[in-house]
Amino acid sequence: MFNDLCALLDIIKIRSSHRNSRGNGQVQRFNRSLIMKVVKAYLTDEEKDWDLYLGCLAGAYRSTPC
Repeated sequence: MFNDLCALLDIIKIRSSHRNSRGNGQVQRFNRSLIMKVVKAYLTDEEKDWDLYLGCLAGAYRSTPC
């Protein structure tokens, strides 16, 4: 089912080793900066349970057009 979705959306899956920073470093940096921007934009400094909102915020980000 996931492969069908990838084909429908023209997504090319690429596997990389978790020990190969050259292969996935760019993605890791993007994810880190995205998480920090989302946390700063939507949550206040007083909120300590920001991780509880990540699922909803990630869903909102994924549903926005590129």
